[in-house]
Amino acid sequence: MTLDLTIKQLEREFEELEQLEIRIKEDKQTIEINPGDEQAWYEKGIRLSNRVSNLLPTKGRDAIKCFEKVIEINPANEKAWYEKAGILHLSGKFREAIRCYDKVTDINPLNATAWHQKGNVLSLFSERREEAIECYKKAIEIDPENAAAWINRASVLHGLGKSEEAIQCYDRALEINPEHETAWNNKGIALHDLERYEEAITCYNKAIEIHPSNEFFIRNKEIAQKELNDT
Repeated sequence: MTLDLTIKQLEREFEELEQLEIRIKEDKQTIEINPGDEQAWYEKGIRLSNRVSNLLPTKGRDAIKCFEKVIEINPANEKAWYEKAGILHLSGKFREAIRCYDKVTDINPLNATAWHQKGNVLSLFSERREEAIECYKKAIEIDPENAAAWINRASVLHGLGKSEEAIQCYDRALEINPEHETAWNNKGIALHDLERYEEAITCYNKAIEIHPSNEFFIRNKEIAQKELNDT
């Protein structure tokens, strides 16, 4: 990236921040007129959470306060619980995030994204990985075309030593998205662990074909090739 492009990108980000600040002030004025305006609190929370991802991470607390106000007004506001969970997740407050995702799925058991994200948080705890697998299963039952959920479920299964089941999940993800380089690479790793080196190399080749400069994929292939040559 050239210096000129970097400067332009920064200018664009600051312009976006300025626009966000204007919208946040408008939200504040709306709330001052009607403190019980659920939608205004929600929109302010969304704008603040956008600002979190735009160079000002300390504003996460302010966004959470807005979503908590929404929940105070309407405890069944699924979106507010979900957004609060997302910020808590990004902030490393995993147990609190799980409780919020629980609220989302209590309100709407068909929220596939919430099940998926809850699985992602649970997978961070070694003692709760089986729960994570069940959450991914729920997400997939609701949205069978969610390639990311299939991949994440496969990753946790593989971590538990269930490589064959993991491979089946990677296969399903690749049916949905044949160009998913991570799925090809991870399937290769699972096959490698089962000493199915030729099949693993084929998967690594597919990953490298999609992303030729990825040193991790290339290294995995080299290791598998060496293992194959030594057999």
